[in-house]
Amino acid sequence: MALKETRVTTIAVALCSDLLMEVPLHVALASLLAHLSSTVEPHFYLLLTGFSDHARDDLRRTLDVQERAYKLTFLSDEAAGMFRDFPSLHGSHTAYNRILLPDLIDEPRVLYIDVDTISTVDIAPLFIQDMDDCVTGFVIDGTVASSLERSFFLRLGRGLDSPMFNSGVMLFNPAGWHQLDYSQQVKVFMGKYGAQLLSHDQTILNALFADNCFHLNRSFNIKVYPKRGSSMSKGQGIYHFLGSPKPWDMGGKTLFPHAKPWFDALEKTALPFSKKTLWLNSSYWKRVPRLLGSYRRVIQSVLSPAA
Repeated sequence: MALKETRVTTIAVALCSDLLMEVPLHVALASLLAHLSSTVEPHFYLLLTGFSDHARDDLRRTLDVQERAYKLTFLSDEAAGMFRDFPSLHGSHTAYNRILLPDLIDEPRVLYIDVDTISTVDIAPLFIQDMDDCVTGFVIDGTVASSLERSFFLRLGRGLDSPMFNSGVMLFNPAGWHQLDYSQQVKVFMGKYGAQLLSHDQTILNALFADNCFHLNRSFNIKVYPKRGSSMSKGQGIYHFLGSPKPWDMGGKTLFPHAKPWFDALEKTALPFSKKTLWLNSSYWKRVPRLLGSYRRVIQSVLSPAA
C-alpha cells in the first residue's frame, strides 16, 4: 500500500441510514470504532432519515461504550427528497443518499461505508493511502461482462472487460469532487437514465467512476452472502452483507451461521433490550414482506443439493 503521509490523527467517516436499518447502523459504528487505531480520532458524519432525538442519543451511547474520543455530526437529509421518483431498494431510497455526501462534508478525505457491514480492520491507513490523484476509490470486484446491467453499460460505450465495483465502501475527496463538478454530472446522468438504475446509486457511480477510480484493497469490501459456502474467515477487513435476508432479518441466525461476529458485536452496543432483541424490534417485522422474494431464493438455495 503506497502511503502519501506517515501518520494521521483525525479521519472522517460517513454512513447513511433510515430507521429500518437502525440496528445494523449501531453494529457498523461500534465495530469501526473498536478496531480503529488508538491514536486516531474519528469524526462520524451520519445522514439519517426518520431518526428521533432519542434514537440519535442511542447512537451516541453505543459510541460511548468504546470509551474513546470521537466526534459525531448529524447531516441534514433535506436534499434526499430529490430521489423519490427513482427506483427504490425494498421500498427505500436511502442508498442514493451517499451521492449527497461530498456536498455536505468539508473534509480532505471521507470514507463512506454501508450500514450492512461489520469491520474487523483498522481503517486509518486509508487516509494516508496515495490515491494517484483519483477523486474516488472503490474495491474493484468484477467486469461489465459479469454485471447484471451488462447491456446497459454496453449501450453507454463501456467494454465487456471494463471494471465494476460494489459501492458499499467509497473513499472520496470532496474538494476534487467539487473541482470536477461531479454533483452536476450525477444529476445529468440521473435525469437521463433514472428509470434504468437497476442497482440504484451503484449504477450511477460505476458509470461515472469505475474507469478512473483508485482501486482499494479487496479486504475493505469483503462480500458475505446468505448462502452455503459464504464465510467471515478471510482475515481482517470490512465484511459486507450483500443480498437479502441479512443477519438481523427474520431467520438471520439460521441463514448466517458464519455471521457470529455480527451478533457478538450487537451485544456490545448500547441499544435497548427491545431493539437488541431483534424480534421485538418493529423494523424486524416491517422488512419481512419486502423480502419475500429473497427468502424464497435463499430457501431454494439451501434445499438444493450441494455442487
